[in-house]
Amino acid sequence: MKTSKFAGKTAFEYQRFEYWNQRGELVSRGYNMLVRYERQAARSRSEEGKGKYDYIKVPHPWEPIYGVHYSVAAAKAVGARYAYDIGVQRHCWLVNLLTHWMGDEGWLKSCNAQYRRFVYHSDVVWFRGKVTKKYVDDNGEYCVGIETHGINQRGEDTIPGHSTVILPSREKGTWPVERRLPAKEFGGTGKGACFNDKN
Repeated sequence: MKTSKFAGKTAFEYQRFEYWNQRGELVSRGYNMLVRYERQAARSRSEEGKGKYDYIKVPHPWEPIYGVHYSVAAAKAVGARYAYDIGVQRHCWLVNLLTHWMGDEGWLKSCNAQYRRFVYHSDVVWFRGKVTKKYVDDNGEYCVGIETHGINQRGEDTIPGHSTVILPSREKGTWPVERRLPAKEFGGTGKGACFNDKN
Protein backbone atom coordinates (compact mmCIF):
# COMPACT_ATOMS: atom_id res chain seq x y z
CA MET A 1 0.00 0.00 0.00
CA LYS A 2 1.31 3.46 -0.87
CA THR A 3 0.02 6.94 -1.56
CA SER A 4 0.07 7.96 -5.21
CA LYS A 5 -0.21 11.25 -7.09
CA PHE A 6 -2.94 9.72 -9.23
CA ALA A 7 -5.45 8.37 -6.72
CA GLY A 8 -4.55 8.56 -3.04
CA LYS A 9 -4.15 5.13 -1.50
CA THR A 10 -2.91 2.54 -3.96
CA ALA A 11 -2.56 -1.20 -3.34
CA PHE A 12 -0.47 -3.59 -5.40
CA GLU A 13 -1.65 -7.17 -5.91
CA TYR A 14 1.03 -9.65 -6.97
CA GLN A 15 0.10 -12.89 -8.75
CA ARG A 16 2.03 -15.94 -9.89
CA PHE A 17 0.67 -18.36 -12.47
CA GLU A 18 2.01 -21.61 -13.89
CA TYR A 19 1.13 -23.75 -16.89
CA TRP A 20 1.73 -27.52 -16.81
CA ASN A 21 1.38 -30.01 -19.65
CA GLN A 22 -0.37 -33.38 -19.58
CA ARG A 23 2.82 -35.10 -18.35
CA GLY A 24 3.05 -32.88 -15.28
CA GLU A 25 5.96 -30.82 -16.67
CA LEU A 26 6.14 -27.11 -15.96
CA VAL A 27 6.12 -25.33 -19.32
CA SER A 28 5.70 -21.71 -18.29
CA ARG A 29 5.62 -19.53 -15.21
CA GLY A 30 4.54 -15.92 -15.09
CA TYR A 31 4.12 -13.13 -12.61
CA ASN A 32 1.62 -10.32 -12.68
CA MET A 33 1.03 -7.17 -10.69
CA LEU A 34 -2.35 -5.44 -10.52
CA VAL A 35 -2.84 -1.92 -9.22
CA ARG A 36 -5.93 -1.16 -7.11
CA TYR A 37 -6.64 2.46 -6.27
CA GLU A 38 -9.24 4.82 -4.77
CA ARG A 39 -11.35 5.67 -7.80
CA GLN A 40 -13.28 8.42 -6.04
CA ALA A 41 -10.03 10.18 -5.09
CA ALA A 42 -8.78 10.02 -8.68
CA ARG A 43 -12.09 11.32 -10.04
CA SER A 44 -12.30 14.23 -7.56
CA ARG A 45 -8.69 15.28 -8.24
CA SER A 46 -9.42 15.35 -11.95
CA GLU A 47 -12.65 17.32 -11.47
CA GLU A 48 -10.67 19.90 -9.46
CA GLY A 49 -8.06 20.17 -12.23
CA LYS A 50 -5.43 18.57 -9.96
CA GLY A 51 -5.35 15.16 -11.63
CA LYS A 52 -2.00 13.63 -12.51
CA TYR A 53 -2.98 13.27 -16.18
CA ASP A 54 -5.05 16.45 -16.70
CA TYR A 55 -2.38 17.99 -18.96
CA ILE A 56 -2.92 15.41 -21.72
CA LYS A 57 -4.79 16.62 -24.79
CA VAL A 58 -6.72 13.91 -26.60
CA PRO A 59 -7.17 14.60 -30.33
CA HIS A 60 -10.41 12.81 -31.17
CA PRO A 61 -13.90 12.16 -29.71
CA TRP A 62 -14.05 8.43 -30.52
CA GLU A 63 -15.84 6.55 -27.76
CA PRO A 64 -15.65 2.75 -27.66
CA ILE A 65 -18.30 0.43 -26.32
CA TYR A 66 -17.65 -0.36 -22.62
CA GLY A 67 -15.30 -0.30 -19.65
CA VAL A 68 -12.38 1.93 -18.72
CA HIS A 69 -10.36 0.42 -21.53
CA TYR A 70 -13.01 1.22 -24.13
CA SER A 71 -15.28 3.97 -22.80
CA VAL A 72 -14.29 7.58 -22.23
CA ALA A 73 -17.15 8.05 -19.76
CA ALA A 74 -16.09 4.99 -17.75
CA ALA A 75 -12.46 6.07 -17.81
CA LYS A 76 -13.30 9.60 -16.67
CA ALA A 77 -15.52 8.17 -13.93
CA VAL A 78 -12.42 6.61 -12.35
CA GLY A 79 -10.24 9.71 -12.76
CA ALA A 80 -8.41 8.94 -16.01
CA ARG A 81 -8.35 11.50 -18.84
CA TYR A 82 -9.52 9.12 -21.54
CA ALA A 83 -10.03 5.43 -22.30
CA TYR A 84 -6.73 3.58 -21.97
CA ASP A 85 -5.09 0.36 -23.04
CA ILE A 86 -5.12 -3.00 -21.35
CA GLY A 87 -1.69 -3.48 -19.76
CA VAL A 88 -1.29 -7.11 -20.79
CA GLN A 89 -1.93 -6.16 -24.42
CA ARG A 90 0.90 -3.61 -24.24
CA HIS A 91 3.10 -6.33 -22.74
CA CYS A 92 2.24 -8.51 -25.75
CA TRP A 93 3.50 -5.75 -28.05
CA LEU A 94 6.78 -5.91 -26.14
CA VAL A 95 6.91 -9.70 -26.56
CA ASN A 96 6.38 -9.19 -30.31
CA LEU A 97 9.38 -6.85 -30.43
CA LEU A 98 11.56 -9.46 -28.74
CA THR A 99 10.36 -12.54 -30.66
CA HIS A 100 10.67 -10.77 -34.02
CA TRP A 101 14.23 -9.77 -33.10
CA MET A 102 15.35 -13.21 -31.84
CA GLY A 103 13.71 -15.21 -34.65
CA ASP A 104 12.34 -18.75 -34.62
CA GLU A 105 15.46 -20.34 -33.13
CA GLY A 106 15.67 -18.10 -30.05
CA TRP A 107 13.86 -18.62 -26.74
CA LEU A 108 12.34 -15.85 -24.64
CA LYS A 109 13.53 -16.82 -21.16
CA SER A 110 12.03 -13.87 -19.29
CA CYS A 111 10.17 -10.67 -20.06
CA ASN A 112 9.67 -8.28 -17.16
CA ALA A 113 8.12 -4.84 -17.51
CA GLN A 114 6.31 -2.25 -15.44
CA TYR A 115 3.21 -0.35 -16.53
CA ARG A 116 4.27 3.21 -15.62
CA ARG A 117 1.86 5.36 -17.66
CA PHE A 118 -1.52 4.95 -19.27
CA VAL A 119 -1.54 4.52 -23.03
CA TYR A 120 -4.65 6.42 -24.09
CA HIS A 121 -6.49 5.58 -27.26
CA SER A 122 -4.84 7.55 -30.09
CA ASP A 123 -1.45 7.54 -28.33
CA VAL A 124 1.56 6.32 -30.28
CA VAL A 125 4.07 3.99 -28.60
CA TRP A 126 7.50 3.12 -30.04
CA PHE A 127 9.05 -0.04 -28.59
CA ARG A 128 12.81 -0.20 -28.36
CA GLY A 129 15.35 -2.59 -26.96
CA LYS A 130 19.08 -2.52 -26.28
CA VAL A 131 21.32 -5.50 -25.55
CA THR A 132 23.03 -4.73 -22.24
CA LYS A 133 24.66 -8.06 -21.41
CA LYS A 134 25.89 -11.22 -23.15
CA TYR A 135 26.63 -14.30 -21.05
CA VAL A 136 26.44 -18.07 -20.68
CA ASP A 137 23.93 -19.06 -17.98
CA ASP A 138 24.07 -21.93 -15.45
CA ASN A 139 22.53 -24.30 -18.04
CA GLY A 140 25.30 -23.56 -20.56
CA GLU A 141 22.99 -21.52 -22.77
CA TYR A 142 23.94 -18.32 -24.59
CA CYS A 143 21.87 -15.45 -23.23
CA VAL A 144 21.48 -11.75 -23.82
CA GLY A 145 20.01 -9.28 -21.37
CA ILE A 146 17.88 -6.64 -23.06
CA GLU A 147 16.71 -3.31 -21.65
CA THR A 148 13.32 -2.41 -23.15
CA HIS A 149 11.19 0.72 -23.39
CA GLY A 150 7.81 1.77 -24.80
CA ILE A 151 8.02 5.53 -25.43
CA ASN A 152 4.87 7.54 -26.20
CA GLN A 153 4.57 10.73 -28.26
CA ARG A 154 5.03 12.78 -25.05
CA GLY A 155 8.44 11.16 -24.48
CA GLU A 156 7.22 9.14 -21.47
CA ASP A 157 8.41 5.58 -20.94
CA THR A 158 5.09 3.76 -20.53
CA ILE A 159 6.56 0.28 -20.00
CA PRO A 160 10.25 0.08 -19.00
CA GLY A 161 11.60 -3.42 -18.59
CA HIS A 162 14.32 -6.03 -18.82
CA SER A 163 14.20 -9.29 -20.71
CA THR A 164 16.44 -12.29 -21.29
CA VAL A 165 16.66 -14.09 -24.63
CA ILE A 166 18.47 -17.39 -25.17
CA LEU A 167 20.08 -17.55 -28.61
CA PRO A 168 21.45 -20.54 -30.53
CA SER A 169 25.19 -20.99 -30.92
CA ARG A 170 26.43 -22.51 -34.18
CA GLU A 171 29.92 -22.69 -32.72
CA LYS A 172 28.80 -24.70 -29.65
CA GLY A 173 25.89 -26.46 -31.36
CA THR A 174 23.25 -25.30 -28.87
CA TRP A 175 19.66 -24.72 -29.95
CA PRO A 176 17.35 -23.46 -27.17
CA VAL A 177 14.07 -24.36 -28.90
CA GLU A 178 15.16 -27.91 -29.73
CA ARG A 179 16.23 -28.44 -26.13
CA ARG A 180 12.73 -27.61 -24.92
CA LEU A 181 10.79 -29.83 -27.30
CA PRO A 182 9.11 -32.88 -25.76
CA ALA A 183 10.45 -36.42 -26.03
CA LYS A 184 10.15 -38.28 -29.35
CA GLU A 185 7.12 -40.25 -28.23
CA PHE A 186 5.34 -36.93 -27.80
CA GLY A 187 6.44 -35.53 -31.18
CA GLY A 188 9.67 -33.82 -30.11
CA THR A 189 13.38 -34.38 -30.70
CA GLY A 190 13.93 -36.78 -27.83
CA LYS A 191 16.44 -34.42 -26.21
CA GLY A 192 14.09 -33.71 -23.29
CA ALA A 193 12.99 -30.47 -21.75
CA CYS A 194 14.89 -28.01 -19.59
CA PHE A 195 12.77 -26.22 -17.02
CA ASN A 196 13.80 -25.19 -13.56
CA ASP A 197 13.11 -22.49 -11.00
CA LYS A 198 15.95 -20.33 -12.36
CA ASN A 199 14.13 -19.74 -15.69
